[in-house]
Amino acid sequence: LPSNEWIALGRNIGNNTCMKKLIVCTDRLFEDEDQTKENLEAFCSGLSHNRSLRFLMFNSFDFHRARLELLRPFVVENLNLTDLQLRSCDMSVQDIQMLSNTFRQRRNPSSIKSIALTGPNINDESVRAIVELSNNCPHLKKLDLGSSRIGDQGCNELVVLLQNPESKLKRLHLNVNFIGNEGALVLS
Repeated sequence: LPSNEWIALGRNIGNNTCMKKLIVCTDRLFEDEDQTKENLEAFCSGLSHNRSLRFLMFNSFDFHRARLELLRPFVVENLNLTDLQLRSCDMSVQDIQMLSNTFRQRRNPSSIKSIALTGPNINDESVRAIVELSNNCPHLKKLDLGSSRIGDQGCNELVVLLQNPESKLKRLHLNVNFIGNEGALVLS
């Protein structure tokens, strides 16, 4: 899409008061290096004004610090957001920590009920930041970390979350990871 259409799309999503669900698939939307930043900024700028979305999913998206920063106003200000899914997204430990800080700043932290963080960069080193992020969502009921690279060491970190008496977590998805017998035993 040309830049003016990204601006219009972002503005329309931002002004929409009925939209409940938005799914953005594949980073190919922003492949042209010259327009990538401009298009994404225009899109996220409009998105940041939306207050009706309850479900937001990005799939196969390169989420580095700059892109997460663009989403910060939406995550902080949207009081209705209940489900955030970043599937097959490229996120470092620092990116997850930044997302955790964003959740800490939310005006309605109790609205978040479900989070999905999946992808090849979600691994044992990421889990401590994910536990911190989960703790910033006091009513989180579902955490999907499937299709990632979490192993036995990450399971040791996840136990902290599972044993937290304040946690409301009911479902933890860890399918398609690298968890062996040791990790399974720790989680059981």
